[in-house]
Amino acid sequence: MPKEVTINVTEVTVVSGKKNRIRVNINGLDVHIPVDQGVYAYFHEQFSRAQPTELQRKKSATIMNLLRAAYLKGVSDGEKA
Repeated sequence: MPKEVTINVTEVTVVSGKKNRIRVNINGLDVHIPVDQGVYAYFHEQFSRAQPTELQRKKSATIMNLLRAAYLKGVSDGEKA
């Protein structure tokens, strides 16, 4: 089982270790999202296949768009504060 999985939508790397986290690359910035074991397992199950189905690619694109939008909203709100 690989320790790192990269999906080239934006870029997501699932990193295993003591702390489960998902690394998302947004506009050249690495954003680390800590997740519990259940979320990590689900994410890994959905997106770690060498030959993802069309549905998995669509889910991945949707999740990446949501993560990107949430991150950029947070950055924007932080700049206003």
